[in-house]
Amino acid sequence: EGPKIFVVGGKADDPFWSRVKRGADDAAVLVESQGGSVTWLGPQNYDNLGPDAAKLIQTAISQGATAIVGPDWVPEAMDSAFQQVTDAGILQISPANTSPDLTTAKDGGLYFRTAPSDVLQGRVLADLIDTDKRFVAQQGQRVAFAEERILGRRA
Repeated sequence: EGPKIFVVGGKADDPFWSRVKRGADDAAVLVESQGGSVTWLGPQNYDNLGPDAAKLIQTAISQGATAIVGPDWVPEAMDSAFQQVTDAGILQISPANTSPDLTTAKDGGLYFRTAPSDVLQGRVLADLIDTDKRFVAQQGQRVAFAEERILGRRA
């Protein structure tokens, strides 16, 4: 039997999450060809996102997940569920979590993220600003242009 991967994301009809789900569906083709499965778990709505997402994580655990992919949207509500994932020895992958605390988390080597820590991102941006002041000015001009076009106001 291959891996049982659960992807915890947003609503499948959400403009952003529908694209992420298509990616998960595409990955499922490869995983299924190796005897595994990929299951999408998303909330019915966003009214109670943290607790609902924590329940989705617990559903993945109860269904025998070997890996869970998903963000930690509301840490106060979801961290205990993620601790259960670690305690169960299940691999975790986050596409979005950037907290520096995760770098040294006691996760048994089971937690991975695809986005770097805020500390690294901040350092890179600071270096970019220091070496290319024009970049900062260009970004400011782009924001002003976008505000004018989208919101109808001048900065």
